[in-house]
Amino acid sequence: MGGSLSRRLRSQKGADQGLSPARSAASQALKRVQEESAYASEAIEALINATDMPASDKAFAATLVRGVVRTQGVLDQMLDGYLEKPSRVRPDVRRALQIAAYELLFLGKEAFSAVDQGVRLTAKSAPYARRLANAVLRKVAVSAQAFPTGCPEEEFDSFCQGCGFPLGLGELLLGDLGELQARSLIAASCTQPPLFLHVSALKGSPQETQNGLREAGIGFEEAEDVPLCIRLHQAKDVTAPPVREGIQAGHLIVSDLAAQKVAYECVRSHLPVSLLEVGAGRGTKTIIIQSLAKALYGTQIPRHVCVDAVPSKRAKLLERAKLCEANVTECLTADGAHLEQALAMEPFGVVLVDAPCSGLGTLRRHPEIVWRVGEEDILSLAALQERILMSVGGFAAPGGRLIYSTCTVTRQENEGVISSFLASPEGGHFTLQGGFQTLSTESGPDSHFCTVLRAEASSDG
Repeated sequence: MGGSLSRRLRSQKGADQGLSPARSAASQALKRVQEESAYASEAIEALINATDMPASDKAFAATLVRGVVRTQGVLDQMLDGYLEKPSRVRPDVRRALQIAAYELLFLGKEAFSAVDQGVRLTAKSAPYARRLANAVLRKVAVSAQAFPTGCPEEEFDSFCQGCGFPLGLGELLLGDLGELQARSLIAASCTQPPLFLHVSALKGSPQETQNGLREAGIGFEEAEDVPLCIRLHQAKDVTAPPVREGIQAGHLIVSDLAAQKVAYECVRSHLPVSLLEVGAGRGTKTIIIQSLAKALYGTQIPRHVCVDAVPSKRAKLLERAKLCEANVTECLTADGAHLEQALAMEPFGVVLVDAPCSGLGTLRRHPEIVWRVGEEDILSLAALQERILMSVGGFAAPGGRLIYSTCTVTRQENEGVISSFLASPEGGHFTLQGGFQTLSTESGPDSHFCTVLRAEASSDG
């Protein structure tokens, strides 16, 4: 027994000595995503960015985490084809195999290095599985030479495989968007998203904030169609001291261009006296709406009521609103589908519904969504969205606006929900006034849907 233990310890030591710290950190972050259903971004921040690894190692580890999460189904399909008993493989061993397989199939890493590191990562937690890992990964390395199978340019299933995308979800997008836009969205989900910031007008001068960034050598450009929105030339600059300090102080708000565009719709035409925000979350749009109101009209919206169904988000919203000096007159934890039970029926000039949705427009930021969302989830979410609109529509004042927003692209959750609402008794007195749809591109914003409805004015004017 002592000899066996000694061999295991030597094997452990050998694995650790030659194992890349980035791969080891990636494995720990993946464990949190896979076993605790955490978001990849949260796991990366806690278990990779918070370490003292060099920046290059942090970047590589983050790439591995996002990549494995995004392509997990395709990786497992490949690995299971070479495992005698796939269901009996320990989770930590499977994670090590997934990381190495991702490097071979999607990063084009040199076979010897990827296999060697995969074997070492496996042996770190399961020395007995070293031979298994070596045999399986060598076969994956051979398969990588002809991956993806078929012709991605002509065959949609081959294209999805090459992107590590589930074919079922791809076909759903194909039906809703058409092949050109479906391919564009799927391809964009494989890229790193651009980094957009809102420059707040609530604390000091936005111009001074921008000048400070320029003086610090932070490159950026201003968005053409949304005030106070900038795009960093290099997304990595979000970790630079001037940017990080600006975010921590509430002068800069991280938010995608499309999300900022939704916030702009709330104040673009005039300053509303009151605004009801349903699905306010952690308050990002809350702060941006009030910042834009201050920038455009010199003052914030006098009455801004925020609602979200998740209790834990209330404290965070209030904390961020206080930091950023955004006016929030009331913050409720309530079910948007039964809002009349928590909030007195009173008219609001603008009602914003930031609806819970499948999030398919944010896949490159939240890769875990790819393998967690199915058609049944989309249908269930669409039904919930309809119930929320039915409940919330009654809070729009005569002549006021009801703004419906999602960060997804499916017809059921977007056009379908709006059509059902307008055909209902609750929505019969609303008319379409405007809106927009963005679709992700490599350098552009996320995919968002926004429709602006106007309530009929009262007969007495």
